Amino acid sequence: MYKRDEKTGGIPFHLDDNKYSKSPFSTSKAQTRIRLRKRHAVIAFCLLAMTYVIIKSSSTATPAPRSRGVHVHIPQTEKKVVPTISLSEEEIAAQAAAAAEARAEERRRLRKKKKNPPSLFDFMDKKKPKNNKNKGKGKGGQPKAPPARIDQEDPDVAEPDIPSVEPVKPVDNQRPAPMIDNNSNKNNNSPLWESRKNRVKEAFQDSWSAYRRDAWGKDEYHPISKRGSNMIRNGQGFTIVDSLDTILLMGLDIEFQEAKAWVRDELNFDQDGEVNLFETTIRVLGGLLSAYDQSGKDPVFLNKAVDLADRLMGAFDTDSGIPYASVHLRDKRGVPSHDRGISSTSEVSTLQLEFKYLSYLTGDDKYWKVAERVMLKMRELEGLDGLVPIYIDPYSGTYNGGEIRLGSRGDSYYEYLIKQYLQTGKQEQVYKDMYDYSMAGVKKHLLGRTLANNLLFVGEISKYSPHALNPKMDHLVCFLGGTMALASTEGHPLDPQLNPRSQFSPLQETDFKIGEELTKSCYEMYRQTETGLAPEIVHWVTKEEQTRFKSEMEYTPGNDFYISDRDAHNWLRPETVESLFYMWRLTGDEKYRHWGWNIFDSIERYSKVLTGGYSSIHDIRRSKTIRFSDKMETFYLAETLKYLYLLFGPNDVLPLDKYVFNTEAHPLPVFTAPAHMLARTAGLKGARSGANGVEEKKPEKTVKDEEKRYQDLLSQEDTNGDQVGSDEDEEEDRVQPADVDDDNSGADDSVDTPLSDDEKLEAEEDTAIDADPEGDMDDNNLPLDDDVDQGLEDISLETEADDEEGVHEVEVDLEGTTEQDGEQDDADVDADADGETEGEEAEEAEEAEEGEEGEEEEEEEEEAEEDEDSELGVDGEEEVVEPEDNDEADEIEEGGENFGVVNPDDWTEESGEEEPVEEKDLL
Repeated sequence: MYKRDEKTGGIPFHLDDNKYSKSPFSTSKAQTRIRLRKRHAVIAFCLLAMTYVIIKSSSTATPAPRSRGVHVHIPQTEKKVVPTISLSEEEIAAQAAAAAEARAEERRRLRKKKKNPPSLFDFMDKKKPKNNKNKGKGKGGQPKAPPARIDQEDPDVAEPDIPSVEPVKPVDNQRPAPMIDNNSNKNNNSPLWESRKNRVKEAFQDSWSAYRRDAWGKDEYHPISKRGSNMIRNGQGFTIVDSLDTILLMGLDIEFQEAKAWVRDELNFDQDGEVNLFETTIRVLGGLLSAYDQSGKDPVFLNKAVDLADRLMGAFDTDSGIPYASVHLRDKRGVPSHDRGISSTSEVSTLQLEFKYLSYLTGDDKYWKVAERVMLKMRELEGLDGLVPIYIDPYSGTYNGGEIRLGSRGDSYYEYLIKQYLQTGKQEQVYKDMYDYSMAGVKKHLLGRTLANNLLFVGEISKYSPHALNPKMDHLVCFLGGTMALASTEGHPLDPQLNPRSQFSPLQETDFKIGEELTKSCYEMYRQTETGLAPEIVHWVTKEEQTRFKSEMEYTPGNDFYISDRDAHNWLRPETVESLFYMWRLTGDEKYRHWGWNIFDSIERYSKVLTGGYSSIHDIRRSKTIRFSDKMETFYLAETLKYLYLLFGPNDVLPLDKYVFNTEAHPLPVFTAPAHMLARTAGLKGARSGANGVEEKKPEKTVKDEEKRYQDLLSQEDTNGDQVGSDEDEEEDRVQPADVDDDNSGADDSVDTPLSDDEKLEAEEDTAIDADPEGDMDDNNLPLDDDVDQGLEDISLETEADDEEGVHEVEVDLEGTTEQDGEQDDADVDADADGETEGEEAEEAEEAEEGEEGEEEEEEEEEAEEDEDSELGVDGEEEVVEPEDNDEADEIEEGGENFGVVNPDDWTEESGEEEPVEEKDLL
């Protein structure tokens, strides 16, 4: 037996150079060589085996193509040994199954296409997935993580997490976006749009989490300073109540239960404070009623709504029926506006959907009556072809001033006309007639075209100079595109069988076409800016003169509008995405979804706050100089994100023929009202009634002229840009003084500013025109030939101190009023001043009608000029007056004593001294 060698430590091998040469177990050198050969043979065999495995795996990973019954031989010389990573059997099987399914689906589509040729509204690439239950979800049914944002404008590029087996849609420049049959597209949302819908949901959750962390229970949230603020001492639940139905829509159960508990336990309207009637109604009352309906009739929300509405009823306690602008919650009494008690038109006419639905739920028609009384009163008032001024006096029940616009203080009056008609199942025809009449006025007076790209826009006018269109447009006006389309179809989506567009009446087709073009123009307000975000106000360029002396910040060559320094802020308003939502639901054209995605992508890029939430932006014109305004408006959660979520979601959620959205995007169901609630409007027909209650009808010739005018505007048949109803001089008047002196665009409008009590008494002596409801007779009961002179005696100017006071108090309408209201009005004063200057043809017509009176006035003017020359002396060093100023002076002199002493240049100088109002001052 072998004995251990102590010198080698017991190691059974010798430590010489060749450790295999000798060992305690070796008996001869021949055995050692045999053992080595065996080892070498094993190594060689392993190498051969590895080579064979590599060759075999290479051949199986790239099999030779085969066809049915034909064997394709690949020569051995073509085989290449390329090491690759082989796929698993599951992946190979999945790819094969997907390919087979795609081929089968293609065959089915081709067979269906042969049987039923596609029509205008068919989706050419419609491919329904077999199982859509877990589309866009990961393990455990949870939504997948949002895909990385693609920083390019091409809307058809799929996101990284979209399965590769999905068909790639054509790029826009290859083929126009197809139309979708909405009825066949229900519950069928592609993974692309499902993922984008989830991105909107995540944006809401991020905003809600930040608000919950920093400002829970407060009315408003300031994401930069991470704090909340209240409108009254203890708040009225603006953010929470405004977001309730958005939370329900997105299926956020935990957030909803927490918000419901706060409403039940913490929300208390018995407070010693004043709130704005309009804002409280559309946000809080509307939010409670919508939450009641969407939550399955939870009584918590209805009880709170009744308590709040009973307190708001005090605002309607006026002789005229026109409510005060504010209300004291604890005392249940109306509070006149600080702006001399004058209410804005939108404030008093945007309460009806909420109050009527509450009467329907409770069976108590007291809410219905006070809201309806407002509309019936406004129906009797004198406007301009259905267009109404933006101020109304709750004391006298008459309009105040002559400023007409579809932006702040006027917008939702027109919106609620058609929506009241739809809300009660089309039982109240009077509101449809009033809406049609007002839209005829829009087509006649407010539409215009841009110089660069022929975009359609809605401008502003004065009632006293209707031909002087001011091409200024608030972002708030962008509600109109979707509303006109909604009115044309009455909420029913276009369908080739059930509701084809080919069966539209001429009025429906015209209104729908205007809605499409206005929606496109509103999207261009975003697309033509560097940040992809729209400003609060734009001035559309209709003539090259408007762009002179504009800085690079104000105007970019080739754009359709310029942006003044005071109008460049963005408050994340919803009106454009609202119209995109309506247009998508009604037409099925996916371009509206792509446009909405581009807007949302810009919001994510520039408005998102890293610490949570989203903020308004002070100036959106330069992407490298973004400054936050430190405020997240509640309508961002209640409207903007809700409309985006619905835009990217399936079409069967909240169908437009069964729900009506209030102006704060709270969906209220369509209902059939009891007969006793409809009794007061059942017999009313026609567009409107005059002061004598007799229904007014336009002459057939006038209607045809108006229709031809806006048809020409839409088709742009006249290459010179002249429109029916306006001559060349009136077209020149469309360039407003605001376009020449932009520094005045933010000052107060002296003409249309509400009157003080003393001024009202003085105005009553000069308002003989009120006895004439038509407004076409002068003091001597003679016809007025010039619209400019109508009602000018009623207007008085405020002092500079009054102007400054009014600017601070004007901001009571958080959603319908902009920070620029006081600043914009000066541009409108300038517009009125320019509008008073008529063309040569109008003057000749006026002289022909006035006859001898015109000649006598000219002689008096000549004598006055001679007297003035004699006083100044022969040298004639007096200042030279432009012909335009002479014409304007003539018209002012004809307008009456009170107005004749006013020099429009003085307005410009005063308005130029106005300072922009800071948001903190308004709060």
